Amino acid sequence: MFAMLRVFLFLGLSFFFSHCGGGGGGSSSSSSSPRGLRVLHAGVELAPVDVRLSSDLSLFMGSNSFSQSALRTSFPEGAGSFILTRANTPNDVLGRFSLPVEPKERYSLLVFGDVGSFGTQMSFFPDGSEEISGTALRLIHGLVGASELQLDIAGAMMLQAAFGGASEYGASAPGVHRIVIKRKTDGREIVSRELTLVEDTQYSFFVFGELDYLNSSRLLIDE
Repeated sequence: MFAMLRVFLFLGLSFFFSHCGGGGGGSSSSSSSPRGLRVLHAGVELAPVDVRLSSDLSLFMGSNSFSQSALRTSFPEGAGSFILTRANTPNDVLGRFSLPVEPKERYSLLVFGDVGSFGTQMSFFPDGSEEISGTALRLIHGLVGASELQLDIAGAMMLQAAFGGASEYGASAPGVHRIVIKRKTDGREIVSRELTLVEDTQYSFFVFGELDYLNSSRLLIDE
């Protein structure tokens, strides 16, 4: 039964990506608010999730689902502790986290894993680097089936990220670049595509899904 569900899910998501610019190539996405939190849902098998305030379980960000465009939501004043729940089910708690919330802060919350080996896991990262001026890029890894990914821009950059993690930002020249994402353990190529990086802009390249089933990628603007 589960195998049949995976087949139907694969067909449905394949149709979605083919009509929405996703699939192996993915698309670019910017944030709806310059500050606050965005949810990156990487788990093709995982249910949609809500982010709620710990204080009263009120909804902060609702129904974040796999492959959904990563829109940023401004933090409520004074809020710093949050609960991750299954969507529309506030008592089904998947995790808790706290952030040092400041009005100027930007964070990404990565939701990753599967229903078998990993379950629902999460990690979060501050967005943007004050140490790099100009164009910069980092790698966010949410792809089941690779313990570590490596991003290469020929002759210019190499970034590495463990499953559920993010690399440091690397400075890059603006312009069009060919990037290649490989599984570090065996060098297997997973993504190869051209990116257009704009001057004085910082980005995350987000790889998500499940290898040999449905994997995708997206270029995200971090500022």
